[in-house]
Amino acid sequence: MQKADLFAYLAAFVSIILAVALTDMVQSLHRLIRARDGVKWDPLAPLMALSVFLGLLSIFFSLWGDARFDRLTYYGLVGFMIQPVVQALLAFAVLPDDVSRDGLDLKQFYFDNRRYWVILLAIIAVTDWVWVIRWASMHHAFSDAGFWWQFLPPATINPIILAIIYFSKSWRLQLAALVGQFVVAHLAFADWYIDTVPA
Repeated sequence: MQKADLFAYLAAFVSIILAVALTDMVQSLHRLIRARDGVKWDPLAPLMALSVFLGLLSIFFSLWGDARFDRLTYYGLVGFMIQPVVQALLAFAVLPDDVSRDGLDLKQFYFDNRRYWVILLAIIAVTDWVWVIRWASMHHAFSDAGFWWQFLPPATINPIILAIIYFSKSWRLQLAALVGQFVVAHLAFADWYIDTVPA
């Protein structure tokens, strides 16, 4: 199998999982909008859902770098699949599956589920650090100050944000933490790009 074929093989497998997760999010959003009169709206859950959506896109985007293996063992595949599977679990859980006849309070939904989401986000963060360190070791980036300037701010800020979401009962602190997530996402993703391989 050629390297390009192995990349396509792995990327297709991961893309299926991400597509199913994204489909579930879209369906959940559709149900919320259709049942909007029975929903007590609040911005926290939709903001978290938007953050999860960006996470899905980032995994798909990073396949360009992460899935270009020369060789992959069975347990290598197990490790490679942890992040997409956990991200899918997060996507399945971040919005309610339905709205009951008694209605739905999105603020209550957020506070009832935030700790489960944080556990999944923490697993994703750890696996992401592993992949970043792997990439840096392969490309001899540890001696590059630019690598550390890009890696350390999100790696430092993200645990604080997750701790606030997990422990705080304050709506305002939760909102600040979610806004912080978007700042971290911008720091991490803003300069990403995919380019063509030179002929």
